[in-house]
Amino acid sequence: MNSSKQIQKTVKITLIMIWISSLQILVGSQSVKAETENETYLPEEFIMQQNASRLYLTDLTMNDTWFLNCTAKYQGIFYLYLYNARPTSENFLTENTEYPEIGGALVAYNETPTEVFSAKLNDTVHTITLEYKAPADSLYYLEIRLIENGPDTFVLKSKINNQYKDVQAYYIPFIPGYPSIFIITTATLTIIILRRKAKQNLAKRKN
Repeated sequence: MNSSKQIQKTVKITLIMIWISSLQILVGSQSVKAETENETYLPEEFIMQQNASRLYLTDLTMNDTWFLNCTAKYQGIFYLYLYNARPTSENFLTENTEYPEIGGALVAYNETPTEVFSAKLNDTVHTITLEYKAPADSLYYLEIRLIENGPDTFVLKSKINNQYKDVQAYYIPFIPGYPSIFIITTATLTIIILRRKAKQNLAKRKN
């Protein structure tokens, strides 16, 4: 009888140990997966001249939080601006003030870079962040502007709801008669379709 109880006790202990080990393996694999996803994400890099700008766009749904970090590779000072209207003129890219037609569309900005230490340069470089919570479903346009110490290269990291997400460059059509409305409409529909497919795939994985 005692032997039977002892066997049952041993079996229970063994099962508990197996369960704990399985849990540790599962947690460890999830951690490795998260690290791998971060490692495979490639931040956007682009070299810019003094007083130049570069534009990006993304679609956000209501309450999405877009977090951006832009770090200079050297001593450049970059500013970040976020708009909820489409730029339509090259003047927007060359002036140091917002283009008048969309000046009221500025929804967030940061003109206060900080300094961080760069081990590669053994010196400090400038970095700037911007965080925005979307009040409605819409396309948003990011402008990165090099204000001082150009030319320089920026490194941009983009997260939406704490998940890394690539940014899409936006170019203002400059050829007379160019079908800009068609291009913008096509790009918008493409982004929406791709995002919906990504959400559907995510839902299938969860199921």
